[in-house]
Amino acid sequence: MTDAGGKRGRTGSGPLTASSSRDSNREPSATNVEDNWPEGVPVATGELEVIEIWLRTLLDELFGGDDA
Repeated sequence: MTDAGGKRGRTGSGPLTASSSRDSNREPSATNVEDNWPEGVPVATGELEVIEIWLRTLLDELFGGDDA
């Protein structure tokens, strides 16, 4: 479909994808992951408390905590 300016566009509301049938037979390329985080990542006390509470609740549900 072309708009009034002659530019090509697409119709529909679905997501755009970059795959095609010719790509389906190709081996996936290796992904290079770089870790550029500092050696020590600062965590606030409040953040740590929230994580500990969430993990405690989850582990109690899985393994039966003191209330079980």
